[in-house]
Amino acid sequence: SYLYRRLFLAQELTRPTVLVGGLVAGGAGRTPVVGWLAEHLPHAVVLGAGYRRKGWGRDIRSGGGAKRLGDELEMMSRRGHRVISAPSRPNGIASTPPGTMVIIDGGLSDRRLASAFRICVIDAQRPLGGGPIPVGSQRLPWSTLDQVNAIWLSHDCGRSENLNLPPNIPVVRSHLVAVGWLYRGEILPLSAKTGPVDVVVGIATPERFLCTLLDQGIRIRSLKRLRDHGELGEIKAGSVMTEKDAARLPQDEDVWALRMDLVVEGGALLLDAIASHRR
Repeated sequence: SYLYRRLFLAQELTRPTVLVGGLVAGGAGRTPVVGWLAEHLPHAVVLGAGYRRKGWGRDIRSGGGAKRLGDELEMMSRRGHRVISAPSRPNGIASTPPGTMVIIDGGLSDRRLASAFRICVIDAQRPLGGGPIPVGSQRLPWSTLDQVNAIWLSHDCGRSENLNLPPNIPVVRSHLVAVGWLYRGEILPLSAKTGPVDVVVGIATPERFLCTLLDQGIRIRSLKRLRDHGELGEIKAGSVMTEKDAARLPQDEDVWALRMDLVVEGGALLLDAIASHRR
């Protein structure tokens, strides 16, 4: 059956594949890591399951906006990356042309992908996501780290020294920094947006986004907080949003999305390990 194959059977992957997963359901910072890899690996295609994409079917999609792709993949597409939305990850991999390097966002528990180069992203500030589901967001046990090829510590601000990490595998550390504003398809400097603002946020850990705004000297006039991937509803003109939330709106919408990029330590060793995988 499909469930048996997914849980127990590894598959021979038809393309070089890097899988970026996590121990928790959302909030660990996987998507920025996927974007960084897409910028640094040749011939990269970003593959996702298309969470909450609209429309029936398990068809493979490569365009059509956030409603057809899912918001993370549309955000990647707007950054200039090639993307594929496919509920069946093996089918999505098989759809890519020869010579492609596939980067999968999610799927660490999918045993069909066991032969991929597997990276586990851990939030250095909340490594276990508040505990197991349903109380917290932890889906996989810490022992999962013994079956990965590399570990990526996101939101790392010197708090990761006491983590019990497996020896002898690459460990990358990163943190996000604000670099500008996305407004109607243009990238503007951080100084372009000032004064009191209306904020709309629908991500797993909104507190970090709000703190980043405050660090930029932005005064929050009103806050509309949604669940992760929640429906945006009516948006006030000139509102401030995350880049992921803004990807669900037309690019010419009157909203300001904060552009965040990664500062990475240890990336070169990771790229070397990926290059030597399955040689």
